[in-house]
Amino acid sequence: MTFTYDSFLDNRDSNPEKQAIIKSWIKFEAEYPSEFACCSYLHEVLLREGLLKCDSCFKSDFNRQRALRTLSCKNCGKKQWLTAKTIFRGAKTVRPWLAALWLMSEGLALSSTGLERLTGIKQSSALNILRKIRLVISESMNTQGERRSSEMFSSIIIKRSRETPQREHPRMEITNTQKKMEEEQSPTRAEPLGAEIITSTPSELTNFLTEKEYLLQKKLGDEPLSFDTLLERTGLSPSQLSASLTILELSSLAVRLSGDRYIRKVDHEKHSKRLCSRNKIDQCILDFIDFVRQSFHGVSRKYLQHYIAAYWCKTDRLRWSLDKLLISCIRSGPVSYKELLNYVSAQDLCFSLSEYHEN
Repeated sequence: MTFTYDSFLDNRDSNPEKQAIIKSWIKFEAEYPSEFACCSYLHEVLLREGLLKCDSCFKSDFNRQRALRTLSCKNCGKKQWLTAKTIFRGAKTVRPWLAALWLMSEGLALSSTGLERLTGIKQSSALNILRKIRLVISESMNTQGERRSSEMFSSIIIKRSRETPQREHPRMEITNTQKKMEEEQSPTRAEPLGAEIITSTPSELTNFLTEKEYLLQKKLGDEPLSFDTLLERTGLSPSQLSASLTILELSSLAVRLSGDRYIRKVDHEKHSKRLCSRNKIDQCILDFIDFVRQSFHGVSRKYLQHYIAAYWCKTDRLRWSLDKLLISCIRSGPVSYKELLNYVSAQDLCFSLSEYHEN
């Protein structure tokens, strides 16, 4: 395809981000000018990471025909696709994928429309490519990062999705998701005090806390709560609440203050570290909201976690280099269109701090 920058950059457009994308695209074209060059890079990474093996004899020595993605095992002669068992399975060309990975690894905010204009593929195909890459990144966030409620991002949730209630604002997705979560988590029947220990408690509590005591401990926080307030919030009877509070006090999990008020007992050193981390996360969230407004104007709640993943990729250059992005995409395996369609961001979203925000 012959690319003209006018198709990507409007004559009146002086957006620095788009200008940066143009400069990065010129570098990409010089580095990977053809489909063969892109497949060669993919082949090199697969071999280097030990991810390319024959399905029949498990050897890693192949012949690859020029300009083709077909591999032939030198040991047994079995043929297989270079892109098999990777996120690129079913892709007509690898180059648009590598272009998206390249631009994202450069810390650039890329939309599906921008990728369409740069590579010449359909906008729907460009959207699927970006969603799959963001899905891979978001899956890495599940093992690192902190959780924040969707309500913190309500100001940028302005786009509809399959989850948006009919004739309602897209923000209603937050309310509906919260209701579903509460219904799923609501207890079925209260057990008497002294009942069997529940397995969902932290490991250090499982030896002696009953369900009521554990739930009461979760209701307590840094702000003092009166006995009457705890009665309302827990639904326990006065005698049950009094007995549970006594157990928590004896277990050094709660502190009784003057005026019959209670707070959760806090490790001040850990609490200080938690507050410091919370402040950094909150600042990161504000930066993310600005990023969305400037680059995408707004998003849907359904794919909100994907955009948080894109922001993490943009800001954490050390974690998400081109090689690391490509390897993560390869290891993730194929992602079907049905998976993308059925994906819904959790009510509590995962946010990871980049090196930029940690310093």
